[in-house]
Amino acid sequence: MFADSMPARVRLGDLAILLMVGCYSAATDPGAGLPGDIASIRIVNENGIDRTSHLPLFPGIPETLTVHPYRADGSQITVIEGGATSSFVFSPTNLATVQAVSDSLTKVVSAAVPPGASGAYYVTLQFPFESVPKTFGPFDVLIH
Repeated sequence: MFADSMPARVRLGDLAILLMVGCYSAATDPGAGLPGDIASIRIVNENGIDRTSHLPLFPGIPETLTVHPYRADGSQITVIEGGATSSFVFSPTNLATVQAVSDSLTKVVSAAVPPGASGAYYVTLQFPFESVPKTFGPFDVLIH
């Protein structure tokens, strides 16, 4: 009996592998994408911590933030074809300052008001070959 059930187990395992491979889609892999592919973003600091939903800023301690774009299926876009630049806008506008760096999707952000202040920030992606930018937010920010 054991010998007869072994081939059935092997066939079920082979079937499971075929199903997984058959459902695989290269579109879910990280890779290059067009501006129109960008459905959402994540904001990540220099330590790899996601700061999208809440950005804590500490007076005197700048934070380097990088925009990571994603497709609607959740896969990351590692290169935006045609390029892109990012801008951060704070509300109220005096909440923080933003400094550009060499990477067009990265900014250095510093608190500009005393601890206890709060507000929001927006991130806009502008594309050289597209006339319509994409803006994401509001995201929460608190000066600690």
